[in-house]
Amino acid sequence: MVMAIDFAVRDFAGGSQRGRVAGDGQGNFIQVASGDSVSLNLSQASIAAYEQQGGDLIVKLTDGRTIVLSNYFNEAAGDVNHLYLSSEGEITEVLVQEGQDGVLFANYGPVNGWDKWSPLDDMRFTQADSIADVAYVSDEPAGMAAFAPGLLGLGGLGAVAAGAAAIAVIGGGGGGGGGHGGGGTPDTTPPALTVTEGTRSVGDVENGAEYVDGVTIGGTSEPGAIISVVINGHTQTTTTGSDGSWTVTFPTTEVPAGEYEIPAVITATDGAGNSTTLNDVLVVDTVPHPITFDAVTGDDRVNFVETQAGLVVTGTSTAGASLDVTLNGVTQTAVVDADGHWTVVYPTGTLPAGEYSQTITATTTDQNGNVSTETHTFLVDTQTSVAFTGQPGGDGTVNATEAGAGVLLQGTAQAGSAISVVWNGVTLTTTATSAGTWSVTYPASAVTPGTYSSTATVTATDSFGNTATATQTVLVDTETSVAFNAGQSGGDDLVSGAEAANGVALTGTAEAGATVIVTFEGVSHTVTTAANGTWTANFTASEIRQGSYDSTVTVTSTDAAGNTATASHLMHVDTQTAVTVNPGQAGGDDLINAAEATGGLALTGTAEAGARVSVTFEGVTRTVTAAADGAWTANFSAAEVRQGTYASTVQVSAVDAAGNTSSTTHLLQVDTEIAVAIPVGQAGGDDIVSGAEAAAGLTLNGTAEAGATVVVTFEGVSRTVTAAANGTWTASYAASEVRAGTYDSVVTVRATDAAGNTATASHSVHVDTQTSVAINNGQSGGDDMISGSEASAGVALTGTAEAGARVVVTMEGISHTVTAGANGVWTANFAASEIPAGTYASTVSVTATDAVGNTATASHVVNVDTEVVPFNRATLSTGADSVLNGAEATSGLTVTGLVEPGSTVMIKFGSAGFHAATVAADGSWSFTIPAGEIPAGENSVVLTAVATDRVGNTSTLTENVTVDTLVTNFGATGGPIAGDGILNAAERAAGLTLTGTSEVGSTIVLHLANGSEATAVVGADGTWSATFPASALPTGEISTSVTVTATDRAGNTAHYTETFAVDTVAPGDPWITNDAGTDNLISGIATATAADDYTYHAVAATGAAVELHPTAEFNANVIVNGQPVASEWAFFANPVQDGTYLVINDTDAAGNSASTMYLRSTGETTVDLSREGLQGFDFGTIDLSSADANLSLTEAQVLSLTGVDQQLTVVGGADDVVTLAGATLTGTQDGFRLYSLGASGASVLIDDDIIVNTSGV
Repeated sequence: MVMAIDFAVRDFAGGSQRGRVAGDGQGNFIQVASGDSVSLNLSQASIAAYEQQGGDLIVKLTDGRTIVLSNYFNEAAGDVNHLYLSSEGEITEVLVQEGQDGVLFANYGPVNGWDKWSPLDDMRFTQADSIADVAYVSDEPAGMAAFAPGLLGLGGLGAVAAGAAAIAVIGGGGGGGGGHGGGGTPDTTPPALTVTEGTRSVGDVENGAEYVDGVTIGGTSEPGAIISVVINGHTQTTTTGSDGSWTVTFPTTEVPAGEYEIPAVITATDGAGNSTTLNDVLVVDTVPHPITFDAVTGDDRVNFVETQAGLVVTGTSTAGASLDVTLNGVTQTAVVDADGHWTVVYPTGTLPAGEYSQTITATTTDQNGNVSTETHTFLVDTQTSVAFTGQPGGDGTVNATEAGAGVLLQGTAQAGSAISVVWNGVTLTTTATSAGTWSVTYPASAVTPGTYSSTATVTATDSFGNTATATQTVLVDTETSVAFNAGQSGGDDLVSGAEAANGVALTGTAEAGATVIVTFEGVSHTVTTAANGTWTANFTASEIRQGSYDSTVTVTSTDAAGNTATASHLMHVDTQTAVTVNPGQAGGDDLINAAEATGGLALTGTAEAGARVSVTFEGVTRTVTAAADGAWTANFSAAEVRQGTYASTVQVSAVDAAGNTSSTTHLLQVDTEIAVAIPVGQAGGDDIVSGAEAAAGLTLNGTAEAGATVVVTFEGVSRTVTAAANGTWTASYAASEVRAGTYDSVVTVRATDAAGNTATASHSVHVDTQTSVAINNGQSGGDDMISGSEASAGVALTGTAEAGARVVVTMEGISHTVTAGANGVWTANFAASEIPAGTYASTVSVTATDAVGNTATASHVVNVDTEVVPFNRATLSTGADSVLNGAEATSGLTVTGLVEPGSTVMIKFGSAGFHAATVAADGSWSFTIPAGEIPAGENSVVLTAVATDRVGNTSTLTENVTVDTLVTNFGATGGPIAGDGILNAAERAAGLTLTGTSEVGSTIVLHLANGSEATAVVGADGTWSATFPASALPTGEISTSVTVTATDRAGNTAHYTETFAVDTVAPGDPWITNDAGTDNLISGIATATAADDYTYHAVAATGAAVELHPTAEFNANVIVNGQPVASEWAFFANPVQDGTYLVINDTDAAGNSASTMYLRSTGETTVDLSREGLQGFDFGTIDLSSADANLSLTEAQVLSLTGVDQQLTVVGGADDVVTLAGATLTGTQDGFRLYSLGASGASVLIDDDIIVNTSGV
């Protein structure tokens, strides 16, 4: 039987697992991941050879078996795979390297003795090698011939270097001072470790309530053991208590809330360095079930009907969750269905009646104890109301008039309610007002005529859908009647004289109880209809007008409902007879003149039809019969009318068919004589009407019969006058009635005496009253407009007048007198000096006087326009500073102004040509001068504007415009940024100052590519300077730029961009891998190979640092912790003395530096950080590994020694003590403990092997 070989594999996170390989029935390969360490329970004696096959390492054993480490050579960048051989508690690292011809060579190096704890303890095997005799285990590395000093490049010093490495590895595993071995029985037992709370292994889930105070994990372990718990990249440490329990709490900032699982790695390390690691899982669930509500009843508005049907409430949550839903103290439970929906139903009565806001609450608890509560609010309204107010028709009864005007029904309801009113089968709708009132009006067409009782019903529906109903009784009475009885007044509808003397009773019918008004000849009587529907109205004799006439009697009836009816009836009244003589006999004036007498006389009058009429005139009687229309006529011949002037009384008597008689008289005047005359010598005695006489009015005179009416007609104008008692008459005519001119006029006179007799006469009068004058239209060139050019040449005004007339022409207060020529034409000349400049209308007046002194005037408006007014420049698009800058110039220069409407404006800018501006109807003008015509630079340019109005007048405006389109003298000074175009960490820390020049007064704005901004103002000397503080500058290794923009006072801008590099990343601290020398003198130093060249300085107790120049340098691998490290050796002619500090400095191309201080001394030494020579270095590491040192560090010292990162690393061993007064341990990092000092950010990483004192004592 072939025994299997035990193995252990530890991953990069520290988790380990064990197994067996290459036994009977087992595979022979081990799967290796990047960064894994593999330990085989074998010794060197069992290894026959190593071979690489692709990415696999083949380990060939002496018994013929092979073990395949699959993917051993396929490490990811930055990872290293390790191979160890371990048996009987010893462990040796195998370094496999490729030699000549592809042969693999192995270098074996022991690691971490039993005298102190090693991180490889979980890779050790206490069992013996099952193949070889484990007693024969040689410490001599197999294949060392391949690593001869010559091949290592060390020359004669190789053995010294190799020996030093071996001593360092065996003694302290990287510790300082060569290490101290201890005696006694070593503690190799890993501490016990269990988890009792907070992880999945114990069934715990971190819920929301627990999470609020942080995430706590607890368990048990060996008292005093250091517990380290790693979750989500964060580490919490604690020390196991004396009772064996421990707990750590992660703040919520390190473990996010949510619902997830994340690995938890728990490690316990006892005082001997033994450790136990558990891989567990933290389960986080801080997310409660979500709860949502659907709108209750679909709109979150619950009405009465909905409350009576049972209330259904729905929503969503996590499928399977149980919810308690509470409404008004009633709780219902629902289980969420597979689709995430839940439903509860509340019985009728759960919600009380009323109007209010109701809240419903849902609560659920998930399986991990997370509680979720949600509330939802909805409105409840189960009540509404409606009512009628007022009475239809005002009194509860709708009559015909009210029905015809429409019937108003009104009432009250909840504001906003929908109202539906039904009456007489007709439905009307409306909405209640905000005041809670409503009304509808039924048109006349909806009211059924008649007398009846009806019911109106109103229904109100409020916004929640609640309804209420009310009714009202509506009485309708729209009809009544009235009538006269036939055959009034004795049955014949005729009121005789005797009947009238006794009074008349009128009768009829109407609605019982109705009020009846009977009107007869303007007299009204009001009576009430009897119960049998009859009425009687009595009129006394005094109320019956005497005479013979037809009278229409009217009756109006009004019933109790207010309805009215009317009727009428025709009656005849005949109570007397009469006779009259018509007034105005003999042509209508009761005067018989000659003409009427000649034609005979007809006298007329009226009497009752058929009556016999006797007429007596001047002793002659005529008897006639009145015609059917009552008219009578009695004719007298001309011979029966006596000539002359006298008064005659006509006597008339009539007898009707019944024998009634009547008589009357009438006075007539008789006048059959008349005469009239107009004498010679009118109008001043010469029958000539002159102009002066006409102006004073014209009086004509003559004779006629005293009292006669005389009509005098002159030029179509008639005057009616009365002849005086002496028989003379006078007729006056106003000046306006005497037609002007020269002509003969016939005056006619007609006289009519009181009897109507007429006589006529005529007379000729000569009239000469006027002259004339006119001013021609179209003066001054034919347009009645005097322009500036016309005014400067003088103006001739022209017109016409009576030949030879003297004409006075006046314009603007200046008069010229001229004489009209034989053709009637006149001309008046006005000099230029007599025409005032300006724009105005001038009224020219002309007066002409003819030879006889008659005058005439005329006027004419002549427009004068000798200027362009208004004309101005209103705006320039130069901005508020009146300077045209470059940005403004790119859009051209816009000029605006105001000019006389109808004018043209031409614009010229500098030496460019004229352009026509745009002129609007209101005279506003504008023009944009093209950008191409605006000279670049700083100039004063003349702007010229010329306006020409519609009559040719011109006006010119000029002004200087300041143009500034450039930023001058703009540029950077001071050479490349940071002196070399690279900003290093020190330069960044000091801030970055940029300088330049520009136009005086300009504003400079600097923009870094990262968004930082700085500003400056250019001084009187034309220079500027601006500084970016360190906080505004980028870090890292990048290429960036700064853009500098200058804006001058005119608003012009210019900019440039300058690119520079940022390198604030310091090189790694020089890593000392070995040293050379005797008696604590350092003659040589080995450092891990770096890209930069190192400088070396010796810092003695006093004085400045002294630079050391190596006398020999070469590269070689140095074994550190069993692994070869490519290193650079430097040897000095003068070794560094005991007690002198060696400073190795690395400065990169950007000037960033990192320094390591190395001590090698005899006996205990106290590190003196105040040495003058330590100033000016940026220390990253103090290496105490070759000294037994005491080092004290304060916050101020760390800040002074370090650069921008403010972190110092101290490397050493257990014989070194570092004092950090007041420091705080904040964590661990790759075998180092991290301490913080003060609030400045200063920190120190200290090797785990070093003793740290934070008390300061």
